[in-house]
Amino acid sequence: MKESDVRKVAVVVTDGFSFIGPQMVKLRADELKNRGIEVFAIGITKRMGDDELINLSSKPVQKHFLRLTDKDSIERITDNIVQEICK
Repeated sequence: MKESDVRKVAVVVTDGFSFIGPQMVKLRADELKNRGIEVFAIGITKRMGDDELINLSSKPVQKHFLRLTDKDSIERITDNIVQEICK
């Protein structure tokens, strides 16, 4: 299998706090997407707006964006995330 045949994926899990600021986070996510890396954004927070998470996500957003309200929710959706990534 050639490297070009391998699906490149990044999963960003955030609590909504960024040490580098939202603009820099978006810039870094855009750099990944421009390199052909598919970005899944998972927010485990009530503080962060959907727009910021959507900016991190690859398109279509419906498949690449999840908002959870507590860390225990991640266990319930892990299988769904893995299935989507391994398609």
